[in-house]
Amino acid sequence: MRRRHQRNLRVTRQNAAANERSREWKRTHPERARETQRRWREAHPERVREHHRRYYQRHGEEIAARTQRYRDANESAVKQRRADWAAANRERITEYQRRYRADPDRYAKTLQSNREARRVQRRLVALELPPKRVHRTTAAERRANQTDAHQFFTSADARQKYLQIATLQNEIDRIAWNQADDLRRRAADRIAARERVGLSSGTVDDVAMALAAAAAIEHQPVDRLTTDDMAHVIANVRELHHRRHAATEARDLRHAIIRYVEQRTDWLRREAALENHMREAAGKPQVRIDVLAHHIAFHALKDRLPHGHLHLPDAMKVVNAAREAHPTLFDEPSGWSRTAHTDDSGIAAGAAG
Repeated sequence: MRRRHQRNLRVTRQNAAANERSREWKRTHPERARETQRRWREAHPERVREHHRRYYQRHGEEIAARTQRYRDANESAVKQRRADWAAANRERITEYQRRYRADPDRYAKTLQSNREARRVQRRLVALELPPKRVHRTTAAERRANQTDAHQFFTSADARQKYLQIATLQNEIDRIAWNQADDLRRRAADRIAARERVGLSSGTVDDVAMALAAAAAIEHQPVDRLTTDDMAHVIANVRELHHRRHAATEARDLRHAIIRYVEQRTDWLRREAALENHMREAAGKPQVRIDVLAHHIAFHALKDRLPHGHLHLPDAMKVVNAAREAHPTLFDEPSGWSRTAHTDDSGIAAGAAG
């Protein structure tokens, strides 16, 4: 037993000395060491793969966390590499999409989801409600949101900061909305005064929003907010005002189209029939009478109503909502072929002019 222990101890010391000599040789001959390792990996691919599998089994969570930290810290670079890969592998992406669409159940589910989304959009417009604000987020953004949420619910300082942000945003919104005319007048006076002495000045909207923010800060604590927080608050107020104006314009446009169509139904029917005759002569597919009539009404009204905040796609949704308000007003003539119907995308494109 004693001799066995001494022998094991001697072997352990010899192995340690050999390992130290090997490490020293690798430090002094790095190029030769890398070349030796490369040749060994090429000669033993199975052992290399087995080593990688065992290492990942032992350190899988650590590797995943390290990879996640790298992606979060280099999100732009990771996106660019993915875009480069997609550009260089278009055939593989096309094949993947082809296999995806080849599954009838999955494809039908996608179509049904798209139909439901369009139905919800039309319903919101009909009820004069703002559209759903849904957008794609990356995994890094979702993790950042989860971190912020955890901090918000566990940190008293974070909750106080978010409370100041919400309170300040509501106050700026109230002042800027309720005192809009007075703020714009004061902003115009200030801009004129600066221009008289040769100083640069911003727009009336920017100066008016700055005046509203200054008035709100006088009565609200902002000791926990940074400059970026203030800029984010003002951007949110601008977006909120834009949505309000757009909703008002959409409501007014819908009501105006409905009244216009109800008062000029016969004339619009004749104009739509003439338009279809011209489309047929030009070799274009015909469009339903009610669709054409409402687009004619839109073109007649669009320059009479304020529409600076309502974009063309949203205006087309309003036109469709107005058409759904009286679906039986324009009866289709007998013999009308549904196969001749086309959508209103081509008509909508002409509205940009």
